[in-house]
Amino acid sequence: MLSDMKRFLIIISLFIVSAGHMTAGDGCFKTRKFTWGVEWGYVASFHYGIHHNFFSEDGYRVDIDNSSEFSYQGNGDVYIHLGCDLSDRLNLSVYSGLTGMHAFHKAIPVSLRLSRYFDLNKGTDKLIAFADAGSGLCIKDNMQLILSGKIGGGYRITLSPSSSIDILLAYRMTLTHPEVIYDGYTVPMKWINRNNAYISAISVSLGLNF
Repeated sequence: MLSDMKRFLIIISLFIVSAGHMTAGDGCFKTRKFTWGVEWGYVASFHYGIHHNFFSEDGYRVDIDNSSEFSYQGNGDVYIHLGCDLSDRLNLSVYSGLTGMHAFHKAIPVSLRLSRYFDLNKGTDKLIAFADAGSGLCIKDNMQLILSGKIGGGYRITLSPSSSIDILLAYRMTLTHPEVIYDGYTVPMKWINRNNAYISAISVSLGLNF
């Protein structure tokens, strides 16, 4: 747990340094501005696979590899973000918040998102395409790192020269580490060699940007 926490803090530090380097460079000052905002939405997980490898109470090794199971689970998520317009059509931002991971647990994700804008009319509403990737921490007794990637698009509605609303649709893939339940008991972390879960989900969200 401590090693994963250290890795998570290192990852956060790297994201902060990257964002600081990005915003301290010529990009933000020569184009427009820093950006920030909030995003919240609904996550519909529809498929997951697990691979658990551990020792039972009797001391023998158990390997459970279920790589294909369709199972619906709804979750919510909320993020705050801070970034910079690299140009009139590109934005790079750091996102962090709280999200659900199927029926397993909640997590605190941290990611970098690159967004591309396609103006319908210059300075007004526009289409968006984006991709982000990052890490985070499972919220459970024994915290572990997650990996997550997202790709999607949407529509940006301009409210004013400095504010807008995004309507977004995305596909999310996550590698996480749920607790292992076997024969009615929770397997201690010291007995676990692997507790991977791979989750596919579709998210629908609204973003408020400044």
